[in-house]
Amino acid sequence: MKASKAKSFNDRIFEWVNKTLVPPFVKISENFFVKSVYEGFASIIGVLMIGSIFILLFGLATNYKLFSFLLPISMPLLMGFQLTMGLTGLFVAASLSYSMAKNSKLDPHVGMLVGLATFIMLAVTVTDGAIAINNLGSQGIFTAMLSSLLTIMVYRFCVKNNITIKMPEGVPPAIANMFTGLIPAAISMLLAWLVRQVLSVDLVLLIQGLLTPVFAAVDNIFTFTFRYFLGQLIWSTGIHADAIISGITSAFMTTNITENAAAFAAGTPANQLPHVWVSSLERLVGWTTSVWGLTYWMLRSKAKNLRTLAVTALPSTFFTIIEPILFGLPIVFNPFLLIPFVLSATIGAFVSYGALSLHLVNRYFVDLPWITPPPFSAFLGTGGDWRALVLLVINVVIGILIYAPFFKAFEKFEMEKEKK
Repeated sequence: MKASKAKSFNDRIFEWVNKTLVPPFVKISENFFVKSVYEGFASIIGVLMIGSIFILLFGLATNYKLFSFLLPISMPLLMGFQLTMGLTGLFVAASLSYSMAKNSKLDPHVGMLVGLATFIMLAVTVTDGAIAINNLGSQGIFTAMLSSLLTIMVYRFCVKNNITIKMPEGVPPAIANMFTGLIPAAISMLLAWLVRQVLSVDLVLLIQGLLTPVFAAVDNIFTFTFRYFLGQLIWSTGIHADAIISGITSAFMTTNITENAAAFAAGTPANQLPHVWVSSLERLVGWTTSVWGLTYWMLRSKAKNLRTLAVTALPSTFFTIIEPILFGLPIVFNPFLLIPFVLSATIGAFVSYGALSLHLVNRYFVDLPWITPPPFSAFLGTGGDWRALVLLVINVVIGILIYAPFFKAFEKFEMEKEKK
């Protein structure tokens, strides 16, 4: 009787999620702008990772005697950081313009170059013949997003209404596409020139001033916790929640990690950096609580099929590739595991954000690939803080404790199936 009531309760939750949450979030994920932002920011991860290596080595050299042998190249390491993560806005302008042009079925290379040129016209400040790169970094990310969007909208409008230069047949496509984009490029760059040079509007400073209070409001423990509650609910229906949510949050998370890195390079203590919510913190929370805790019980299970799946999936699970467990067990649409799957990550998010916001653990300033195992990303991402590893263990224990009663019921159900 208890099992049937639990199943009925979970079925009602699944039905509510499918009817209320899934349709709008699917539409959001398919939106042109959200999809382009997700693809555009994903494309610059390589540059951010290399920049993170520079700032990590700089931090080790200047803070740990063990790495004092790196001190002679500390300044070149800092320069390496400034020319990678320090130019994030520039890379965003190029990558985002490319993805927007591609998703608009326009020539992506033309879109990328025009978008990049338009952003440079808007953002660059020249003093005594020297180009200042300040606006080309994290401060310029949202200006890059705006300039990319406007550039591609102008490009799309001109192509749709035949306001282009058409070349005769036989002209190589690359040359023809360049001339097709010539008028849209002229319009976009002329507008940028008028705003920056004639009207003397520093769009980067303007947007930064407008968004600073918004970011301060978003980067808090309650929003971060709700992100995990909502994300786990969406995942439980089989929809890739991270792809949807990252399309919305990736812009400010990229801004946060680059500003943290810049603050650390300027001498701010690692536990006092300005931002808590970055993508590496998400990897410390999500699957370590909701999948690693479950995997612990599966490895100890009396049910042979559960134990076998856990052993088979263990290598990929360690790298937070959780699809074998998520869909192979499955967790998706599993009435026994819905509540602990959502609850464990939600509590883990609250605890983890709280620990960083209270300065008990260093905040992240090194961005590592999403596939980096959480123990390594936690330790390296916080500049070698052992307390981040303790927090990771706490998250796993949270998952283990929350899953315990629910897994016992699920295990009993699976063992009865094995007997039959």
